[in-house]
Amino acid sequence: MKLWQKTSLICIVVLIAIVILCSSVFLLYTKNSILSLTYEQTAARQKNLANSFKEMADYYLQDSDSAAMKYTLTTYCFSQFADDSSVLIKDGEIIYSGVTIDPSEILDVQQPPNQVETKIDGRNILISGSQVMLNDGAYSVYVVDDISVVYQSVSRTFWIFTLVSIAGVLLGAVLIALSVRHSTRPLSVLAGAAKQIADGGYQMRANVLTKDEVGALAGDFNRMAEAVEKQITDLTETNERQRFFISGVTHEFKTPLTALLLHSRMLRRANLSEQQKDKSLEHIENQCAWLERLVQTLLKLF
Repeated sequence: MKLWQKTSLICIVVLIAIVILCSSVFLLYTKNSILSLTYEQTAARQKNLANSFKEMADYYLQDSDSAAMKYTLTTYCFSQFADDSSVLIKDGEIIYSGVTIDPSEILDVQQPPNQVETKIDGRNILISGSQVMLNDGAYSVYVVDDISVVYQSVSRTFWIFTLVSIAGVLLGAVLIALSVRHSTRPLSVLAGAAKQIADGGYQMRANVLTKDEVGALAGDFNRMAEAVEKQITDLTETNERQRFFISGVTHEFKTPLTALLLHSRMLRRANLSEQQKDKSLEHIENQCAWLERLVQTLLKLF
């Protein structure tokens, strides 16, 4: 796996982790906020219903009224403020109800808390209640809300946010991959230049014009390549000079050695006069002296 691919993968994994974490926190906060607001609204409606009912009932009910009259007036006063989620109960008997359940079986208003959420037939039901004291006894006032739509709204928000997050992650992954690949492209240029130099193309230079660390590295690389090329050129020239020098020295040694070999063979095999022998020996001596001077000159050169 290439460097830009590894870097892109790491960045994408980090992006996914951040998106998941932020999405979870946001969705949990949104859910709690919506439910908290729903609870507060239901509690406020129940409180307003109880207070309004108590004020009107206290105004109309008289101690001298008969039980039937009190029942009728109580029902009438409650109905003026009630809706299809309101329930009025006295002594376990439902006087007025807009729902099909008995909330007193789920929530006892005499014991806190005065609000509870339950699930009935797959529906999320929120019950809020309180006790109201009138001159003829205690009444339980309930508000029963079906908040399933709230959970459905939260679920829709979750899926919408999930789809948006996935789209954002995909777009971010593409942008990260393109950005990282563009950022690491100068490194690929450097790698290609280094490979060509290793293969013998010492004149190769990295064409990187960025003004960052990679650009500075490319500048140092080019200076190094120039130094290597100069060193190779110098070594080549030195080697060529040495080749010519060795060739010349070899030639200089070859001539006297050939003469020495001929004279030595002639002295051994031919019947020469003393004069001819002295002349050959003199020639051998001259050639040896020449070789000695040549050796001394080479020693001085080395």
